[in-house]
Amino acid sequence: MSSVVQFKSMTLVTPKKDAFTEPVQWSVVLDVFDPAPTETIDVIFKWLGDPAAKEGEGDLVLDELEIGPLEKGRNEMVLEHDPPAFEDLPLDSLLDDTGITVSFRYRDEEFLHVGLQVYVEMKSAGGGED
Repeated sequence: MSSVVQFKSMTLVTPKKDAFTEPVQWSVVLDVFDPAPTETIDVIFKWLGDPAAKEGEGDLVLDELEIGPLEKGRNEMVLEHDPPAFEDLPLDSLLDDTGITVSFRYRDEEFLHVGLQVYVEMKSAGGGED
């Protein structure tokens, strides 16, 4: 019998700042129904890179971690990933709309994919926008 895991919410815990320089924390709530998964769940955070690139190319893995095994009922947790290493991304993909995706995988099969929109802008050293 397969497990049933229901996504309830994902909320930013880390205060919004002017720059992505510190680890980012998210509160995640999952409901687990009988039978509970017996193994850990892999969670992969990705920064979406160049939107003009082929799928997956130019994306930057921010962090990979394991959670669980989860228990039956409500599971609340805080997950943390590293900030993007902007020096590893193409310069023309750093500003404007992009995103972070979160992939939840059990036994190498993705069962949940969450996409979060991110808007990136640059401010000049003098405080004005360029």
